Amino acid sequence: MYKQVLCILSFALLISGCQESLDTSKEEDSTIHFSVYGTVFDISGYPVNGAQISLYEGLHFQGGGTCIGSYVSGLDGQYKIPCSVVREKNVKYSHFYQLEVHCSGYQEYSESLTIMETEGLEMQVDVKLK
Repeated sequence: MYKQVLCILSFALLISGCQESLDTSKEEDSTIHFSVYGTVFDISGYPVNGAQISLYEGLHFQGGGTCIGSYVSGLDGQYKIPCSVVREKNVKYSHFYQLEVHCSGYQEYSESLTIMETEGLEMQVDVKLK
């Protein structure tokens, strides 16, 4: 009788161990790579060199948000911010971002963006400073 109980317990442990290894609901988090790029212009349409462009996940103007990348525009006014965000499976995200631009001699610029993060996405956002 003791051998039968031991055999049944061993079999139950073996099955439960197999089911845990076959469970696909425990998927790993994924990292999504995308970029935001564009050109910074002045109101005359000329490119602005030296503008600091920052992208925040969340709404930064309320004191929140996490900076996920920044860049300084070149002589041609162009910038490109490579981004990486980690997304947990089965979690809903707001997809709200805040783009901020600062440059000496110009008013600060801020724009709210909705970005549906997709691997390899390249989103163009041109900016006109006053």
